[in-house]
Amino acid sequence: MSRMFEVVIQLSCLLAGISCVVALDQDLIIDRIQYCLEQGQLMNIKDRKCHSIFGQGPCDDGEWWVQKSPGPSCSGKECKVPKEFITGLGECKPNRCALPKVFYNGTCVYIENASVCTERGKGLVVNLKGETECKCGNGWAQDSFGKCQQLFSQGNCKDNEIFITRTEALKRNDIDVPCRIGDTCKKECEEKTYKYFIQTLNESYGFIDNRCKIEGQSKLGICCPNDIPQSNLNESIPWYLDRLKTIEDTRGICIRNPCPPGQSLFSDLNSVDPDAVTCYEADDSIKTCKDDIDFIEGFLVCPDPLFDIKSTSTKLAIACRRGYFWHRRKKRCVRGYGRR
Repeated sequence: MSRMFEVVIQLSCLLAGISCVVALDQDLIIDRIQYCLEQGQLMNIKDRKCHSIFGQGPCDDGEWWVQKSPGPSCSGKECKVPKEFITGLGECKPNRCALPKVFYNGTCVYIENASVCTERGKGLVVNLKGETECKCGNGWAQDSFGKCQQLFSQGNCKDNEIFITRTEALKRNDIDVPCRIGDTCKKECEEKTYKYFIQTLNESYGFIDNRCKIEGQSKLGICCPNDIPQSNLNESIPWYLDRLKTIEDTRGICIRNPCPPGQSLFSDLNSVDPDAVTCYEADDSIKTCKDDIDFIEGFLVCPDPLFDIKSTSTKLAIACRRGYFWHRRKKRCVRGYGRR
């Protein structure tokens, strides 16, 4: 909202003999919330500045800037923000644990603690509010139905297809990576604000799920929404909040298995280059594997369900927050392939 527009509103109110200071201030706050969201950031209600999630922002040492949780009551300027827009604000919370531990159920637990998340394929993941919850863990990703599927297995894909992250699919020259329903893959979006939003998600959070590639394009395109509700804040703010929340999840995609018969793609975290995805000799059992695929002496197998592979294998069920994976030699979460 421009300064000229503010003056016009104030003059209109004076001529009408009414006070619109409160309404104007609320409009300015809501306007600023949208501006921050367009930057991929959250607004500080105290000074209306924008800050990146998971950074220190305006917080003290030992704290981080995360999404505000809606509460039963409000105080101060927060009361001017409609409840449905509260998550467009940020707040400082104690960052109680240092990797490889995360705060869960009132205590610091190791992120590789497989006993915490009991549902198959789930691991500990930090959400936008700085809270740890069970989501698709490292080595797993969401399919198009929101279900966790094992990476490098057939999952819910067709015969001779393999389930990999969109990030990995985008690296391959012979694979089309389409957008979600409602988006169109283009070289650039007509809406420049959204283009900057996508760029921020990529650079600040390592999130490139809104990138695409079709018809053998050599350069990545952008998934441009067919309709961005810019003029109506009641629609546009929830729209941006929904898009921002997608950085919590890792999404996968079905592609044709590019490996020769008897081989399949896999990422060996114990290799010299843990980011590398390579074709390895594979047993047919990995296509429908319901447990973590095991990598033994260059060969991919699905563990025998009667054999407790977790207690004897060097492959641990580990989950790091988005943009990071557990590096076995460094013994910590590092930015890279695993949670991007």
